[in-house]
Amino acid sequence: PDPTARVQYNKKMLGVLLLQMSALHSAVVLGAVACVAAAAWYATKAGAFHRIVVTMGSTPPMQVAYKLHVGDYSGCGVHCEAVAKAAGKDVEQHQDCGFLMVWLDDPAEVPKGKTRYIVGLIIGKDRVFEGLPDKLKAAGYEVATLPGVKSGVAKFPFNGILSVMIAIFGKKVYEKLGAFAKEQGVYDSVQVFMEVTWTTAGFTRYYVPLESSEKFLLGHPGPREYVSSLKKQA
Repeated sequence: PDPTARVQYNKKMLGVLLLQMSALHSAVVLGAVACVAAAAWYATKAGAFHRIVVTMGSTPPMQVAYKLHVGDYSGCGVHCEAVAKAAGKDVEQHQDCGFLMVWLDDPAEVPKGKTRYIVGLIIGKDRVFEGLPDKLKAAGYEVATLPGVKSGVAKFPFNGILSVMIAIFGKKVYEKLGAFAKEQGVYDSVQVFMEVTWTTAGFTRYYVPLESSEKFLLGHPGPREYVSSLKKQA
């Protein structure tokens, strides 16, 4: 073969290869940028850049269907799914549907797997909820009314489990609620912390009741009494 032709051919192929590598590099860069942009957008929606501000407010008076659970708090998601399934998919998507979580114990003071928490569904007077109390009672849920009381309140976006993790572990929402209760001089009387997630509206409200917090125990022993009973059993 003509050496000159071979050299020209090799140069041509090298040029094609360089163009392909350049195109591949551009695609990789664009893909990485798109992934970063998507991650940033989702993190923003989940509340990564949201500032926790605790203000004085009150818990809403509400009728709830609930169950008490004992175990690690991380298991609450399964129980939210269970109550939603028991209520029916139409209720889960309704704008007035709220998921309730009440945390009764401090994990730092209670043995692992022994913390108590309440998971339930807020049931209202809207037509969607007609017959729902009886339906949930038949599924093993109890029905009760929680009062409206003075509380420290913090609002946070809800866009799935990432929002919950950011609020609790990243933004330390419960530590800030506890600090607010101390500022009000009532931390020693605090019995519970509570959160209500409105899935359709896309936000969660976190509460620390500053008065009558024993009413949110729904008939169960307070945290100090519970810890004392565990020590006696040990």
